[in-house]
Amino acid sequence: MRALVVEDDDVEATLLCELLQRRGYLARACATAGDCLSVLRTEPADVVITDVKMPGMSGIELCRELRTHHPDVLVIVLTGAADLAHARAAVVAGAHDFIAKPVKLDHLDLAIKQAAAALAQESAC
Repeated sequence: MRALVVEDDDVEATLLCELLQRRGYLARACATAGDCLSVLRTEPADVVITDVKMPGMSGIELCRELRTHHPDVLVIVLTGAADLAHARAAVVAGAHDFIAKPVKLDHLDLAIKQAAAALAQESAC
């Protein structure tokens, strides 16, 4: 599975990509939502894992763009400020899941697998 990690903190992005690669994902980091959208023009991805708060376009806004232009890409939103308002906004914007930081890799891995299963089930209907 190909994953794009959208995180403006270089250390967090690198760590998350390395952890995902150890789990068998092909992971690449993007520093901004704009970078993510540019990459998706030429390289497919199965999942986008995005932070909520970033300079420029937020993770919630990125969810909306992905739902419109890349509806088959799964989106999981990460945030350091886990609250109901962010969770609701992420889901309304098209995210398949919402995870609070610090990210537990087992939880993220499960969220990716559940989102992929749900997408496969939708495609089968």
